[in-house]
Amino acid sequence: MNIFVFEGIVWDKLEDIILIKQYWRRNVGVIKKKKLLFIVLKKRSLVIKWFLCFLFFSLCFHFLTDISHCDSFSFDDNDSDSMFFQEIPSVVTPSRMEQKPWHSPSTVTVIPEDKIRKWGVRSVADLLRHVGGVNVRQYGITHLVAPRGGIDNIYIFNVLVLLDGIPVNDPILGKFDLGPDFPIEMVKKVEVVRGPGSSLYGANAYSGIINLVTREPGDISGSRFDSQFGPDGHMKFTFETGKSELDDGWLLGGRFFETDGREQHVINDNDAYQDGDFWGKYSKGKVDFFLKSSNMKQGRSYGAGVDNMTDYVTDDSLLFNAKYNFFDTPEASLTARLYSNSINGTYPDLMPWERVPFDTRKTGASLQMTKLLPSEQTLIAGLEWADVSGEWRDISGKQTSHESAFYIQDEISSLKDWTFTIGGRLDYDSIFGSTASPRFSAIHALDSKKSLRVSAGRAYRKPTYSEQFIHADIGQAYGLPLRAEGNSDLEPEFVTSYELGFEHRASDELMYSLVVYHNIQSNHITLIPHMSPTEIVVVPANLGSSTGQGVELDVTAKASSKVSFNLNYTYQDLYDDETKDTLHYVPKHQGNINLEYDFSEKLTSSVLFHVESSREGDFADNLTGFYTIDARFEVEIEKGTSISLSGYNLLDRDYFETSLYPMPGRTILTELSIRF
Repeated sequence: MNIFVFEGIVWDKLEDIILIKQYWRRNVGVIKKKKLLFIVLKKRSLVIKWFLCFLFFSLCFHFLTDISHCDSFSFDDNDSDSMFFQEIPSVVTPSRMEQKPWHSPSTVTVIPEDKIRKWGVRSVADLLRHVGGVNVRQYGITHLVAPRGGIDNIYIFNVLVLLDGIPVNDPILGKFDLGPDFPIEMVKKVEVVRGPGSSLYGANAYSGIINLVTREPGDISGSRFDSQFGPDGHMKFTFETGKSELDDGWLLGGRFFETDGREQHVINDNDAYQDGDFWGKYSKGKVDFFLKSSNMKQGRSYGAGVDNMTDYVTDDSLLFNAKYNFFDTPEASLTARLYSNSINGTYPDLMPWERVPFDTRKTGASLQMTKLLPSEQTLIAGLEWADVSGEWRDISGKQTSHESAFYIQDEISSLKDWTFTIGGRLDYDSIFGSTASPRFSAIHALDSKKSLRVSAGRAYRKPTYSEQFIHADIGQAYGLPLRAEGNSDLEPEFVTSYELGFEHRASDELMYSLVVYHNIQSNHITLIPHMSPTEIVVVPANLGSSTGQGVELDVTAKASSKVSFNLNYTYQDLYDDETKDTLHYVPKHQGNINLEYDFSEKLTSSVLFHVESSREGDFADNLTGFYTIDARFEVEIEKGTSISLSGYNLLDRDYFETSLYPMPGRTILTELSIRF
């Protein structure tokens, strides 16, 4: 039962818990201080156990595959029987260099543009629901995404979101929403790294990294126009055009999206909004420029029974990124970046009739060198700088911080059948000081089709401005004023992760992988209520730890020239170390079957099946398990023109991803696409 017990007071009133949960990240059974020394000893024993397990499985697979007849093995991406795998795009995010997913030192999934379109997903969050090991939770148009669990608050993120490699999490709440207000239409591919990534990317790459890679001028020839319509005033128009020649080119795109929302009697209905986006790219020789702007008008976040858009909030953002390649050869490259990301507008207060202005800005620069050494080593090193600011009525004035970092990684492939990746990053933040994030990975090529990988790494989530500097009256509880106060002495949350993975390209049309992981999470930022005769003050503190482990199975296959599918299953178990309570919103079992069937060259279809087991919600409620079925059919009526019909939750299931907020029922959308 998820309640607060403090000085004899049981916090079981729904309205009191709602007030607290709007601002802070944790609610646990019984809050008390604890010693964390045993975690250090636990880490050492786990390292030894995982290393012995790796050696054992490595030897077993070595004998089973009878490698004694061969001198050396490595993955051959150009085998004549691997044409199916040639269609799988390379990834950049795990190592900051281009490589196939099975060469990556981390667990990574890449979803290319053709699958994004064929699956008919409405947002990046929709897409990530069908990726193994990723939890998605919807609250209106707000979507929380976390690889390997760890979602228990509607505001705080523990995953780093990148847009073409640029961090876009906002500093006040630490989040970046991946719902329909972000135009998935501009995305070329999505790279999802599961597990810690702070060794190369620093803060907030805690449970993983989501890199949204957008199209380049060379990826589009001519123009395209898409229009989509559906119930509840749903309409969306997208236009993109571009031209390229050799290393020069340009691209322009835009989207307008509007919906009236649904079921306005539903509590916390905030899924009505208008959204306008514009993006552009320009490439000239060694220089690349990228610009994205967004203007979003969202309906009320609280209350019910009135017109959503009469009490709206706004969100305006502008992202600029400039990249210069000093040189780029197969042996070495040197790249510099300069970027600026700003978000401003109004944010919903606890009362539905108030709108609170906010403004966040991050300006940064980076320099990265990649060098191929003669001894079959690839060395990557980089420097980063950033100035961050955030201003919100409920935090104590305008807050600023300065960030700097140095990272280095060495990939060593000179040893027989082995590839080692060793690296780390040192971050400095002007508010809470320095943080080190190391990583180690070893890949053993059992033969040209099989590999075994062991990895270990450390990552962190830094405190947000709201956790450090908030100062707000947030209502009343038990007849006393309820106030939230920040804690400027907060330290980052940490996770140490160990992984063991096996990859097998079993045939030219079948690949599967199995990953086992164990996470040790410490220094949790936890809400502590302080009672007095006149008021209740809630203050965050670094208390508590948790443990997580899981298994991830992924199978990708092409059954015939017309049928292909992806199947994934995830088992995850995350619990508080002291109370042994399962963390909120973490289903122990979830799975997907993503099936594609091409009736002909002009008629294609897909069916997506998603299932989750029961999990614990916010208010001592148990959210029951559920399953959904989505489908899409697309027909090309003439060259360059197609019509599609997409259905979501086709069985009209009643289910919840968030306490008190029912998910949409059956929804049918139609779309017209023109290429010219």
